Order: sequence, then C-alpha cells, then structure tokens
Amino acid sequence: MNKKSFFIICILIIQIFAFSQVQLKFTDTRFVAYMEHKGDYSLLSRKFDIIYNYLIDFGYKINGYSEAVYFNNSLSSKEFARSEARIPVYFPGVYPPCSNDEVKFKRVRAQLVAYLIYKGSYKHILRSYKILNDYIDKHNLKIVGNYSEVYLNTPENTPENELLTEVRVPVNRKGRVNVGIYIDPGAYYKNLQASQEFFEWAGISYKTVKANDIIKGKIFKEIKVIYFPGGWAGYYSRDIGKNGAKNIINFIQNGGRYLGVCAGAYFGAKNIIWKGVKYKGILKLYDSAIGPLDDIAPWPKIGIAKIKFTKGNTKKMYYLGGPYFKLKVKYSPLAFYSKNRLAAVTFNFGKGKVYILGFHPEMIAENYNNETKFPFRNGKDIEKSGWNFLKQIFNEILGGKK
Repeated sequence: MNKKSFFIICILIIQIFAFSQVQLKFTDTRFVAYMEHKGDYSLLSRKFDIIYNYLIDFGYKINGYSEAVYFNNSLSSKEFARSEARIPVYFPGVYPPCSNDEVKFKRVRAQLVAYLIYKGSYKHILRSYKILNDYIDKHNLKIVGNYSEVYLNTPENTPENELLTEVRVPVNRKGRVNVGIYIDPGAYYKNLQASQEFFEWAGISYKTVKANDIIKGKIFKEIKVIYFPGGWAGYYSRDIGKNGAKNIINFIQNGGRYLGVCAGAYFGAKNIIWKGVKYKGILKLYDSAIGPLDDIAPWPKIGIAKIKFTKGNTKKMYYLGGPYFKLKVKYSPLAFYSKNRLAAVTFNFGKGKVYILGFHPEMIAENYNNETKFPFRNGKDIEKSGWNFLKQIFNEILGGKK
C-alpha cells in the first residue's frame, strides 16, 4: 500500500468514526412523551413517528431532541430487548397531562452523565459505547443508569455521514470524595451544571446525592461536604423529610461541612421568610433567611447584585430570589448586599461548619439575561463570576487540599 492510499483510508476511517471527547454534564429535569418498546431496536423508530404525530395532533409543544433509552443489551437477545422512545414536551404546569394507552407522559429527573458526540452512520455507533466504558473505567466512575442516544438531527434531512448523536450514560463517582451535590427535585439543573463546571475547574472531587441517600445516611461516610445548589427549598424539605434532616445535622455536628447556595441557604434556616410569609424549616441550622430582595430584582426576575466581599472588592453577582440572613449565633461574614445585609456567612455547628450564600457565585452576572451562560472554565468569564470566591471557600473547607 502506497502512502497516498494509506492517507485516503485514514481519512475515510475518521469520517466514519468521528467522536468528540468524552465529558461529564448534568442533564435537565424535563417532561417527556414516551412509548415502551420490546424487541429489535431497529424497529424503535416507528415509536418516534407515533409519538411525534400524537403530539402534533393534540397541539403539544416539543421541547428538545428525540431520545432512545436502552434497558438491556440488544446483541444478546433482540427478541426480549427493552427500550423506550422519548420526546421532550413543554408543559406550563407542574404536572404533565394524563397518559393514554399508547403515548404516556412522565417527568425525568436530572442526572450526571458521561457523554460524547458521535458523527456518522448509526451502523457504527456501537464504538461510542466502548469509548464511554473506557473513560468510565479510567476515571473512577460507575454506571448508575441506562445508556441512551439523543438524536441531534435526523436521516430525513441529513446525509448519513453528517448525522449527530449524543451517546450518554448516567454515572457517579466511586468511593470517598470531597463534595456530595444534591440533585433531586428542587435542584435547578442550570445551577447544577454551573456548579459541576466549577468543581471540574477547581479540581474538587464530587459525586451526586439524592434524597434517599440522605435518608439512608450511608452517603455521609463518603463525603466531606454536602452541597445544596439553587432551586426550590420546599422540594428539598418535602423529599428529605425530618429523618433525612437529622442525618444532615448529625453529619455537620460530627465534623462535616454544609454549603447552601440560594435555595440551599433557605433550606438550612429555622425560619424561612418568603415574600413576607413565614415558613418553618426542617434543618434549623441558623435563625432566618429572608427574601426575595425586590430592590435587586423582584421575583421571578433575574438580576445583578452588587456584593461587597469581606476579603476583596465589591463585585457584580448573579441573583435570583436569594435571601439575606439573620443569625443569633456567633458567625463570620463573608459578603454583604447593599444596606449592609448579610449575603454570605459561615458559622460553627458542633464540630462542623456551615456556609450559606444568598447569591449565585457559580453564574456570570453580566449575562444574567441568558442563564444558560456560565464560565465553562474560560479565563475571562471566570473573572466575571464568583468562582475564585467559591474556590477560597473550598480551600478553607478542605484545609487547602482538594
């Protein structure tokens, strides 16, 4: 074989098997219309057609790309293989409509996934799964869900060699790590994504934590910090309950660390004062969280808060309904809103320590109109965010060690 022929063959191989780098990210919490499928996966496409036509006929708004989820290995037995066709749907309410006998609806929760983008014919997509498995084995991860394929374009209007498919699988980290990130309902996935990007940038090990993990309590032997992101504190309280709250309290009292951002800060309070109405919290780590701050941005609008840091200058920070704090215990202020209102604070709790932040240092304030924008480990964007402030906190929490 001459050099020219070899070069042509290499180009053809690259065109057939085009894979992006494997990365980690949080998927969004979403509603989907779905149909179950049993048998040969190649026949699954028919289910997408049925779902699509059903949604169009009844006027539902499609809200994303079609996704196939695989529950077992089609290569071992096509006859008994199980899968599911999903199409994301927009619903203005909290719950989707009732399902019928054919097309059903459900809510899919946020997940941490390992994923790559595959370009090319579906015939050769199995190579993606080996690449993902190799990455998972090398990075101390474990698979905690089912493989899926998200179709970013379709054969109907795309040449075969230009087809794009996101191949993903839910994962979590093995063993003991620095931070446990709460991901169950209430945790807003954009804040999860931004936080995950920060942890990757800062080199801080993390794993995902669900309400059931907290209720069982074993997770606290595997983490140093429990991290509650922005979102909705009411869902945290509902799902974790009093038994889970006791486990969190015991974790902190015995030397653990608690870090709550916005909703996570509200969740830690004994008294949650929202729009002037007082609610009782279940953690009761400190006295009161009060918000939203209409002078910064009336709820539910996103705004910019001018934050004065005790160790640094005044800086613009992303704000969405977060609280300021009142504490009766001895504390150390970390930052203030205008009018000298506490915006971030830390205090001892038993042998442990609590950190609460009312604003969002993981986001970029200058781009608050586009909340999908966060630093992504970019140098210029990091300066516009509070990542360096967060890193200082974690250096203190972890004793200068990652």
